[in-house]
Amino acid sequence: MVVKGIQVNQQFSNHLSQVEVVEDQIKQVILSFIQNSADSISGEGQITLTTEQQGSQLKIKIQDTGHGISEDDIENLFDPFFTTKAQQGTGLGLSVSYGIIRDHGGDIEVKSELDKGTTFTINLPIKTE
Repeated sequence: MVVKGIQVNQQFSNHLSQVEVVEDQIKQVILSFIQNSADSISGEGQITLTTEQQGSQLKIKIQDTGHGISEDDIENLFDPFFTTKAQQGTGLGLSVSYGIIRDHGGDIEVKSELDKGTTFTINLPIKTE
């Protein structure tokens, strides 16, 4: 799928265990990360969505080829009202997303290289019997 010059790739694993989540909240989180990825891409680029299971964790990765995030900004990324978008946004999207994932017993990892892109990894615990 291509949207506004951005190629969206999907790499979903066929073998995933179940997780207990509030579906609408997780959709909101994923859409927030996709929107942030799209905003970070000038012109053409790629966003790749990946799912995989590692041990007792379901991993959802959103990777982009955008401008990247500095180490200083990564430290503040999930703080309320923090934004790297001058004159845009409220700085609440990632903060709210972080809260939702923490409420589900998960966490979020961020890896980024300036001028190369960013990968957000959402880790959610696998449902135990």
